[in-house]
Amino acid sequence: MTLTLDWRQHGSNLRLDAAKKLAALTASLASPRQKLHMLNTVIVPGILAKAMSAPLAPGDVAVLDRMITRAARQAMRLPRSYSTAMVRLDADKGGLGVPSIYARYTAENAASLLDALRDPGSLGRITKALMQAQQQRLQARPGECAEPALSDYWRVPVLMSVSYTHLA
Repeated sequence: MTLTLDWRQHGSNLRLDAAKKLAALTASLASPRQKLHMLNTVIVPGILAKAMSAPLAPGDVAVLDRMITRAARQAMRLPRSYSTAMVRLDADKGGLGVPSIYARYTAENAASLLDALRDPGSLGRITKALMQAQQQRLQARPGECAEPALSDYWRVPVLMSVSYTHLA
């Protein structure tokens, strides 16, 4: 963790860790189906759990997505030209069924934010106040980010179009 709110080190550590695990998976002697199963049940959930512990830049999440897609292709001995959409498509529909980290990371963050907003205690009050302050800062300076140094990070997705006053 960091005391300066500079999360770049977390992103680079996560990428290195993921690269090691994915390289070990593709080099293993398991069958292609076993590799795909390990990717979907062990490696991807592990990467997602670590990604949720601190904010990541959208670029970091995209890099992780590409690494996982590449590992799935290699595990199944598919050419590089094999479509990413087919890698992500459900297995029962003819794809490999490898989920997108990008979509799951965003969904998990949105769920965490909604849980915090719905909390009847101090967490809910603080989260609502922070969201209102963020909205006011963004409205005061349209077209600009309120915190340029932190604007690349989305631990909590900006859901300014959602009215959260009804959650009180």
